[in-house]
Amino acid sequence: MTWGKESHAEHQQHKGTPMTSFTTAQLIERVFHRVAYVMHHMWQEDGCSDTRLLGEPLVPDKYVVVGESIRGSEYREHVIPRLVLCDECLAMFSRRESIEAVAKFLQENLKIVRISRAERHMLDSSSQLNLRQRMPDDWNFSSGDPFVRLKLANIEFRKSGDT
Repeated sequence: MTWGKESHAEHQQHKGTPMTSFTTAQLIERVFHRVAYVMHHMWQEDGCSDTRLLGEPLVPDKYVVVGESIRGSEYREHVIPRLVLCDECLAMFSRRESIEAVAKFLQENLKIVRISRAERHMLDSSSQLNLRQRMPDDWNFSSGDPFVRLKLANIEFRKSGDT
């Protein structure tokens, strides 16, 4: 076999085989460090980032889904909108905070609850709560409840793992 010229069958044989074993905690830490690292480089190069970095495949749902609405689960709702999270990460980089600090921030704040179509409409619609890409005006990261949007929309949910 020539280096870099493996056959399709050889490639398929190795596909999905991890090079190293990691605990779940280590994988979660690596996920958020990877995202913070990429965000930091985008911020350095362009002064911005992309909210799509805060989703699959970089951030698998299995690490961030924290619950499911009792009324349905058709939609993935970020507890704190990705735009709000991304803006705060960029502000952290502007304050010269480290990639590790941003990774920790994301690990603590990037959460998804699966909700129904009607609940999504309640959150997103400008004729309703109009909280699609924002938190309530008086909310902040240091003292605000991250679930306040869901509470304002009266979204009741079961935590992941609850029966």
